[in-house]
Amino acid sequence: MSTQCDIWAAVGVSTPINAEQITQELLRLPFQVESVSHLLPDALEIGLTYQLAVYDSLYIALAQYLGLPLITVDDRQSVAATASCVVVKPVDDFSTE
Repeated sequence: MSTQCDIWAAVGVSTPINAEQITQELLRLPFQVESVSHLLPDALEIGLTYQLAVYDSLYIALAQYLGLPLITVDDRQSVAATASCVVVKPVDDFSTE
């Protein structure tokens, strides 16, 4: 299981300055806020099938719904996403393509 430090190490954070640079890159991405209440039934099914927490399952259901890839370092979430026909991208790939 990944720890928070492992996650930051996976994207190359080694210093506070480096963390600030990565944060600025993330802020330039075209984030959007989505309601997920309508995805709860799908998330529940995913969670029960793959023994995931509802928040992990919601990310998978949202990726399915939007037709977008999932970015994660969680191995169990990655396996569940792949089995649910969701493309999984490496956490260090922040391209918008």
